[in-house]
Amino acid sequence: MKKLSTLMLSLLLVFALVLTGCGSKDTSGTASTDTGKKKIKIGVSVATSQEAVYKFMEQAMRDNIDKDGVELEWVSANNDANKQMGDVENLIAKKVDVIILHAVNTGTAKNIVKKADAAKIPVVAMDRLPDNSKVTAYVTADSFKVGQTQAEFILKQLNNKGNVVILEGEAGNSVAKQITDGNKDMLSKQPDVKIIADQPHQGWARDKALATIENLIAKGEKIDAVLANNSGMAMGAVQALKAKGLIDKVSVIGSDADKDASTSIMHNELRADIDKKPYDLGLGAYKIAVATAKGEKWQDTVTGLGTASTTDNGEAGKVDVLLTPIKLITKDNVKDMEQRWGKLE
Repeated sequence: MKKLSTLMLSLLLVFALVLTGCGSKDTSGTASTDTGKKKIKIGVSVATSQEAVYKFMEQAMRDNIDKDGVELEWVSANNDANKQMGDVENLIAKKVDVIILHAVNTGTAKNIVKKADAAKIPVVAMDRLPDNSKVTAYVTADSFKVGQTQAEFILKQLNNKGNVVILEGEAGNSVAKQITDGNKDMLSKQPDVKIIADQPHQGWARDKALATIENLIAKGEKIDAVLANNSGMAMGAVQALKAKGLIDKVSVIGSDADKDASTSIMHNELRADIDKKPYDLGLGAYKIAVATAKGEKWQDTVTGLGTASTTDNGEAGKVDVLLTPIKLITKDNVKDMEQRWGKLE
């Protein structure tokens, strides 16, 4: 009996050691998983997703998240500055590594950047630069050049003489201002060109731009050309002019080259538009955000996507900028846009 008891005790000790060994292996496996590569979390807050160009910006990011190990959260503020503040507060609460911000209102977005800064979360400004804000980088098509290119085209159409209307985007928006400044830089050099109206439009809205042109026509103003800060407002102008039988007499140009605008160019109604290449713009913002999250110098990661530069941003001083390319779209090359939109009819 004594020998049997000793044998049973020995067996119990062996069994306990086996269990302990198994437990050690399980713990080791869990630790290995826990120390696996952590995903980068990027939050994107855009003013709106209603216009198709923003869907291409989003697609550029989503095309790369798997290979880069990125978790992406995309939220739209529906052109509501208060909602955008709430959206960003939620992204901060989720402890994202970087925020890409496409501001509803660049004049008030400084408060959003301050919130992120207080949480030690870098902000990459996309397409719109929050005023007086020290962001990590600002990614945009060269808006001043967009305005200049629009005006150059219109001046050729008018032979440097005529009455011009400028349809601006949201009041206080930096992109709207830069495009309009580019317009005026070129138009002001021609003494026989008169700007008869220069008006901002809340939400960059097509219906509000349509109403502006309708009101000018109703007042008996002679309009020779319309320069719109975006495609939507340009199409509002086209709609108003078509209704009055004036579309053949007025040259209209927009910016964004969305599908409606591209189709209108095919039909020789809208005369031209500027393609701001939204996929490239979104990809540039994304690559900078990833590099920032990794602690890398972003200028080394965006080769071929644009030109690195700086801009003065008021109280914030100099801000690093990536300028992405633009392209003038006319009837001569509008078929190129079918690669993006499909057949234009």
